[in-house]
Amino acid sequence: MVIVLMLFINFFLRAIDRFLGKGALNIFTILEYLLLNLAWIIALAVPMAVLLPHLWLSVDYQNIMK
Repeated sequence: MVIVLMLFINFFLRAIDRFLGKGALNIFTILEYLLLNLAWIIALAVPMAVLLPHLWLSVDYQNIMK
């Protein structure tokens, strides 16, 4: 969830100049744009959410089978 939030904030900060340059946009248009791009953000976050715990476990040698 934290990874999704970080990616979403990053995406929002990069996209804010597009909204400010267009003039007065409807708030629903901005929300629709952000929600439609949320699928892309989740597609990036899921592999990272799987990779990070695996790396943490391998650093602590907790995934060694005896």
